Amino acid sequence: MAKWLYPDLFEDLDPEAFHQEYLTEYQRLDYDLSEHGVFVYPPLD
Repeated sequence: MAKWLYPDLFEDLDPEAFHQEYLTEYQRLDYDLSEHGVFVYPPLD
């Protein structure tokens, strides 16, 4: 959320990389974000 709210302040963050690590390492899911996309709730319009 920091990247969405303050993109200039957090230019060096890669939310997709953090999300992929969370799914792979901690949830033990075989889900490729680059193939299926990133999901958030509520959806951003």
